[in-house]
Amino acid sequence: MRYVTWKDRKSFAKDMKPIYKAPTVEIALQALDDLEEKWSGKYPHSIRSWRNNWQHLTAFLDYPPAIRKIIYTN
Repeated sequence: MRYVTWKDRKSFAKDMKPIYKAPTVEIALQALDDLEEKWSGKYPHSIRSWRNNWQHLTAFLDYPPAIRKIIYTN
């Protein structure tokens, strides 16, 4: 979110939710592709950051939903 302007942060964050709420890594990757399709023209650095750190950012998908919520809210 560092690269996203204040004006777009709410919309961008809404579009990111399907990534971290995805039940599997494959579905999360599809959600990232959708995010990239919509926002890469305006915020390529944000998308690149997700792609470069994908392994670390999706590690929580190995856990059940209740534990995931604890992980990404802390």
